[in-house]
Parts: sequence; C-alpha cells; structure tokens
Amino acid sequence: MVKIGDLELPGSMEWVNRDSWSPVIQESARTLGGQNVIWNALLDGGRPIDLEANDDVAWLTKEMVDALVSMASVPGGTYNLTFDDDEFLVQFRHQDSPAINFTRLFPHANIYNGSIKLVQV
Repeated sequence: MVKIGDLELPGSMEWVNRDSWSPVIQESARTLGGQNVIWNALLDGGRPIDLEANDDVAWLTKEMVDALVSMASVPGGTYNLTFDDDEFLVQFRHQDSPAINFTRLFPHANIYNGSIKLVQV
C-alpha cells in the first residue's frame, strides 16, 4: 500500500531512491600536522523519498493529482507516508523543484504519470 495522508495511491508506485540513502554523515579534515580527523554522526530526518508512477506500471487519476497538488500547496505541511509496511512523516521537497510533476498520458483522458519528491522530517 502507498498512502500520503488520507490519499491512497497505486500500490505499484516505485520508490526509486529507497536503497540509495545512508543515515550516517561523515566529515573529515587534516590537522596542521597532517593527521586526518574524521567526524561521524547519525542523521535525524532529511531522507529524500522519490515516488514515481511510470507509464507501464502505475497511473494516477485526475482526483489523485488534484489532491497531491492541494497537499503540496500547503507551506510546511506534513503528512504520514505509508509505503508497504514502512511509515514516515514527510513534507513535499520544494527545495528540489518541482516537488510534484505530472503528465497526462492521453490528450482526452484523465490518467497521469509522474513523480512526487518528499523528504522525511
């Protein structure tokens, strides 16, 4: 199941960057004596979550697109994301514009594909 807030989306939507994020951040610097100093920390939030409805896999209805546009239009709005058995608190990722991007598949049909960019908060 894929759900943002109360909006249920097609279960065949793909989370394209699910396995390309690490919760660890690392910085390093050299001292004047040449020694390498490394700092590590566990990240709290900030995980990018990109969902895609591709042509052959998942389609969105006009009602779904309208609901997503409405949710993305709320500054600072937070929503519960359910993806399979995982749950996250997310916001739309406007700093990586566009946060939502939809394309109508057929000229006279209300069926769309596209992408949704979220960030875990």
